[in-house]
Parts: sequence; structure tokens; C-alpha cells
Amino acid sequence: MAEKVLIYAGTTEGRLLAQELSRAHIACDVHVATEYGQMVMPELVGRLDVEEMRALLKKNGQNNYAAVVDATHPFATEVSANIRESTKGSGIPYLRLQRRMDDGICSISENEGMKERAGTVHVFADYESCVQALTDTSGNILLTTGSKELGVYSVFAPLKERLFVRVLPGLESIGLCEKAGIRGKQILAMQGPFSEEMNLAMIHQFSIRYLVTKASGAHSGFQEKLAAAQKAGITACVIGKQEQEQGMSYAQVTETLSCLLGHTISGRPEVEISLIGIGMSAATLTQEAKRALEESDVVFGAERMLEVVENSKETYPLSRKRYFTGFKTKGIPNGWPETESLHIIFRRYWILQWNRKNKNRIK
Repeated sequence: MAEKVLIYAGTTEGRLLAQELSRAHIACDVHVATEYGQMVMPELVGRLDVEEMRALLKKNGQNNYAAVVDATHPFATEVSANIRESTKGSGIPYLRLQRRMDDGICSISENEGMKERAGTVHVFADYESCVQALTDTSGNILLTTGSKELGVYSVFAPLKERLFVRVLPGLESIGLCEKAGIRGKQILAMQGPFSEEMNLAMIHQFSIRYLVTKASGAHSGFQEKLAAAQKAGITACVIGKQEQEQGMSYAQVTETLSCLLGHTISGRPEVEISLIGIGMSAATLTQEAKRALEESDVVFGAERMLEVVENSKETYPLSRKRYFTGFKTKGIPNGWPETESLHIIFRRYWILQWNRKNKNRIK
């Protein structure tokens, strides 16, 4: 039996799964569709049709893989359909790694015409209905839905002139922008996901009145976009709230692969601890220290030091402490059940150890 896994990636979860398999010494091939995806994960690259996908599965009449994992984007429905079709009759299990969709847009209003109210969120079934609504408005638009649908927005010249499009920093994405007639300062070529603060800075920098995004689920930066739009008092336009697709969680995929391959795949996160000296003040923090704080999930430190930590972090004030301690999880995105359990265990362990051993070490 083959002991290699084929992963069709396109999300953070796909990359994390490949890394997890590598740590478990399980061979895997990772296929990405875009040029930029190859830069992030230098494996197989290119868009395949069903027959090309089928050809990957066999070698000399034998199955080349023990399983196929579909970790493509929730909106890549056509790609997922092709992957499922390619595995039919092959005897190779198809595993859909399901991205957990955020519940945060359940309470937002349906589209009833684009009303100018601060912090309003409008939901649209598709790109075309969103474009139609935007043509009746004025002001700059931050488009964060990628480069593939730019043609829908660029058909109307007055609308195209108002666009600022955030796309991946690859030649393919830039080429699609130019093809759509979007050039120069309108192109924001950057890799996400982005924090609420970064989104807010871009909204202010380009005087944005409307932010357009897809309802792309957890770990995609979706909630951070909505939070930034609300804080800035602008309108957010959400394309197509996806129904929760049928699939498996990250933990279920790793458990299934463990059974198929006879290997233990933990599916559990690692913990990374950073000890950060504050110096004279928070203003003197190095870029590396700032980055470690941004990526931490929980931060311990003196109260005045914790004032510089963003509100989304869990913080624990400790008296007479001249440095920060932060930890982040590696291997599973923050917010997953496994990560939340780890938070509880680590907090209890840390506080216990602090009380018993470390209280008198720091003067």
C-alpha cells in the first residue's frame, strides 16, 4: 500500500497539515494552483483538470497515494468538485479538510439597498449584485476578494476608478489587475491575512468608504476586516455567506490519516515561548520583539507594559516584572478546540510554577 499523501492546498490549514505530516515523517505531495502558492509552498504548481488529477493518482497501474486531502479554499467549489471526481473509482480515500466558518455574520443585515449608516454590513449572494449596489454609491472601495473576479468590477469605468484592490504579490495577480485596467496606486500587492490594525490603517490611508470581502471563514482574516470597517465607520460588503460544507475537521483528518498509514499524527499544537525585554519603554522594542508580541496568544507582564498589548490578547499582570512573556501555538490556528484546551493547561501550569518557584527570582 502507498504511504504517501496528496494534498491540494490553498488555505492555511493545508500548509499546516503538510508541516504536521512532515514532522511525523510521512511523505506528501502538495499541489497549489497559483504562482504565489508555489512561493509559499514550493511543491507542485498549476491548475489541473479532472483527467490530469486522475493521472497523478496512479503509477504503473498502482495507487500512488494512500489518501487525497482537499484543503482548497471554501470558495473554490469547482476545484473541490474536480478533486472529488478524480478520486472516484480509484480506491483512494478522499478527505475534505473543512475550514470552520465564522458565525459572526449570522446577525448582520441582508442587503436592502446600500444604506449609508456607519458600520453597516451588507450581504450579497454574488459579485454581480454587489457591483450593482456599489454603482449607486460614491467614495473609494477596498476590494479584498482577490484578483480572479476583477473583471466583474472593472466593466463599469466610474466604479473601476474608485477601486483599491488588495491581491497576492505575484506576477499572475498583477497581470490580472493590469488586464482589468487597474494599475499603479490602485494595486496593493500584499500577503495576508491582515490584522484589524493593518486593515484600519489601509482604510484611513486610501480614504476608503466601502470594504468588499468574501465570507471566507475562520483563520482567513474575515473577522478582522469586519472589525476594522466597523471601527472606521464604513460599510462592509460581504459576498456569499457560504453554507457550512460537508467535511472533516483538522483533528479528524489527522486521525483518519493515522489509521490509514499506521503512523501517529498528533494534530496537536506546539508552544513557543518568547522572553521580551522592554528596555526604557515600549517605544524601544525591537521589530522582532513587536512581532513576537503580535503573534502571541497570551502575554504576562507588568501592568504598564501590558498597556501596549492589543486588546484581543489574553493578558496577566505580574508585579515587579521587567519583561514580557508571551506564548503562541504552532501547528493549529488559534481558536481551534485543541488550541483552546492548550491555553487552559498552559495557564494553569504557568501560574502554578510561578507561585511555587519563580516568585523571588525577578527583582
